[in-house]
Amino acid sequence: MSIQPWHIQNNDCPAYVLAGGRSSRFGSNKALVRISTFGAETTLLQSLLDSLRKQGHVTHVVADNSARFAALGIICLEDRTNNQGPLAGLETALQHRLEHSSAGGWLLLVSCDQLLWQSSWFLSLAQTIEKDTKVVCFQDLDSKELRPLPALFHTDCLPEVSSALSTSSRSLRQICQSSHCRSFSISQTDGPGYWCFNTQPELAQLQSVLNQITAVEQQNSDRNIPEA
Repeated sequence: MSIQPWHIQNNDCPAYVLAGGRSSRFGSNKALVRISTFGAETTLLQSLLDSLRKQGHVTHVVADNSARFAALGIICLEDRTNNQGPLAGLETALQHRLEHSSAGGWLLLVSCDQLLWQSSWFLSLAQTIEKDTKVVCFQDLDSKELRPLPALFHTDCLPEVSSALSTSSRSLRQICQSSHCRSFSISQTDGPGYWCFNTQPELAQLQSVLNQITAVEQQNSDRNIPEA
């Protein structure tokens, strides 16, 4: 397949992680929860940032306070519009992207409760871009429901986002329903949404699944080690 001029690569698309939520259903800050991924224990936020960086993305964290994760050595981009949820985080990310690239461009928006990130998900979104596309998101294969996170957003959609915030609209899904949005259909179990959580039992269940995957991969790796 030929590469069209509007197709993007990982290093052309910075990733912005939304980490300013209250985590009310979880009971504590989800971004700071300690997790084990492929044998390494760290915070959820640091694990996600490491995964995105290894795949070539420049990373930024967006939160309600620039010092929210100072203990981790992370200085956040602070929401420019207060108390407006993920949509305010998107506006902040789009404005930051424009400030650092006069021509604008694409960004990847991810929620901090993404326990696992796979490079194939970005590739699926990136290859869905067509000329004049401003938003690319996942769509559930069965329910046909659009999933606003994770998603790709172009800086051209900033006026629409700012307009929505000015009318007190907080809906990311509304932005994804615009005429300039394209979607990639994926099953619930294969998509990134499967690896997101809201409660501690949900995290425990996903961590158990991830541990099983890690164990299988380790067994396969051990089998491939040649005998001395």
